[in-house]
This record gives sequence, C-alpha cells and structure tokens, in this order.
Amino acid sequence: QDLKRRLAEMRGTCASEAKACEHRDERTRVEIEEIREALQLEVIDRTGSEVRAERALRDFRSAVSEANEATDADILGLRRHVAELRELLAKEQRERMGADVDLAGSVRTLCSRVDRARNGWTADDAELLGKIEDLSVSLEAERRERSQAVSELALQLSAAVEGLGEEQT
Repeated sequence: QDLKRRLAEMRGTCASEAKACEHRDERTRVEIEEIREALQLEVIDRTGSEVRAERALRDFRSAVSEANEATDADILGLRRHVAELRELLAKEQRERMGADVDLAGSVRTLCSRVDRARNGWTADDAELLGKIEDLSVSLEAERRERSQAVSELALQLSAAVEGLGEEQT
C-alpha cells in the first residue's frame, strides 16, 4: 500500500509536473509566437524604412543631379554673358580708338587751320603795319607842310600887320 500510495503520489506529482510542463510549453509557444510576430513587425518596419531610405536617396540624387544641371546651365549662361560683355567691351574700345583717331585728325586739321589763320593774320598784321607806317609818314609830311604853311601864313600875317602899322603911321 505504501508503495501504491507513493506510486499514486508520484503519478500525481508526475501528472502535475506534466501539466506544469505543458503550461510552460504553452507559455513558451505563446512567447515564441509573440517574438515571431514582433520580429515580423520589425522586419516589415525595417523593410519600410529601407524602402523609404532608398526613395529618399533616389530623390536626393535626383535633386543633386537637377541642381548640378541647373548650376551647369547657370555657369554656361554666365560664360555666355561674360563673352557678350567682352565683345561689347572690345567693340566699345574699337569705337573709342576710332573716335580718338578721328579726334586726333580733327585736332590736327584745326591746328593746321589755326596756323594758317595765324600766318594770314601775321601777313594781314604786316600789311596793316605797312599801311600804318605809310599813313604815319604821310601824316608827318602833312604836318610839315602845314607847319610850313602856318609859318608862311604867320610871316605873311606879320608882314601884313607891319604893312598896316606902317600905313597907319
């Protein structure tokens, strides 16, 4: 009996341990299932993150490419503008050089005309000085003639006054 009782106790202990094992196994299965679900969610989340990261990277590369193209277009536009400015400056410089040459020619022509006019004025001045000298000589001769005429008249007047004074006496 004692053996039966021990055997029954052992069976009860084994049964309760079996139930405990089954219960632990069930909890372990549930935990494993929860872990599996969590891992699947983590895989899905990481896959989504990876897809989003790849899209962001692709968008970033596209934006960088567009920015490079825009920058290249801007640089090309600036180079064209600088080339146009250089052409305009060269043209302006050629026009200024042409204007300087024209101005220098005009100045030479004007200087030549001034020299000719000055030479003409010098000739005119010499002619005027000659005429003034002639007039001066003529005037001096006229003064002498008048002075002589006045002297003669004074002598005649003196003679006439003496003649009258003698007649009155």
